[in-house]
Amino acid sequence: FKWIVRILTIGVILVNIKNIFTNFNIDAEYAIAMSYRMVKGDSMFSQMWEPHQTSGFLMALFIKLYLVLFQTTTGLAVYLNAVGLVLKVVVTAILYNTLRKSVNSNVLYLGCLFFLAVNPKNMLLPEFSNMQLWFSVLLFCFLFVYLQNQNQKKWLLGVIIALCLEALAYPASVFVFVGVAVILFIYSEKKWQDILLVTGGCFVAGSAYIGYFVARMGLSCFVEAVRYIISGDKT
Repeated sequence: FKWIVRILTIGVILVNIKNIFTNFNIDAEYAIAMSYRMVKGDSMFSQMWEPHQTSGFLMALFIKLYLVLFQTTTGLAVYLNAVGLVLKVVVTAILYNTLRKSVNSNVLYLGCLFFLAVNPKNMLLPEFSNMQLWFSVLLFCFLFVYLQNQNQKKWLLGVIIALCLEALAYPASVFVFVGVAVILFIYSEKKWQDILLVTGGCFVAGSAYIGYFVARMGLSCFVEAVRYIISGDKT
C-alpha cells in the first residue's frame, strides 16, 4: 500500500508539472483575455459584457503583478497555470488539515491526491470553474469547523466570505446559500441566529458590491447592461 501511495504521489506531481506547460485551450484564452482587459482599464458591465466577468478579479490581480515585474505578456499563461497550481495546493492543504482528525488518514490522503490530479475543464488557471470549486471547498471547511466549535463565530465569517467569493466566481452559486441555511438549520445549536448572521453578512457584502457599480453607472444603465449580458449568452 505504501508503494502504491508513493507511485500515485509521484504521478500526481508529474501530471501537475506537465499541466503547467500544456494546459491551454480556447477557454483559457477567454479567461486570460477577460482578466487582462480588467487590468488594462476596461470597466465591468459598462465595457465588458462577458457573463463570467465577476470571476476575473483573482487572475487580474496576478496578471497585474506579472506585468509590473516583467513588463511583458510573454510567459503569462505558464505563470498563471503555476499560480493556479499553488492556490490549489493551498486549498488541498486546508482541506486535509480540516478533516485529518475526522477521516481515516489513508482515505483522506488518497482523496486529496485525487483532488490535486483532477481539474474542471482540464485547466489549472485560477478562472471561474476552478474558483467555484476552491471556494466551495473552503466554504465546506469553514462550515465543518464551525459546527464543531459553535462558540467561535469567527468561522461563520469565513463561511460568509467563501460563499460570497463562490457567488462571484459563478453567479448561479448564489443558490448554495440555501444549502448552507439548511445545514445550519439541522446542525446549529442557535440555528436562527446563525442563519440570520450568514444572511445578513451576505446581504451586506452583495449590496455593497452591486451598489458600487450602480453608483458608477446609474441604476438604469446597470440593469440594462446585466440584461444584455444574460440575453447574450443562452447557457
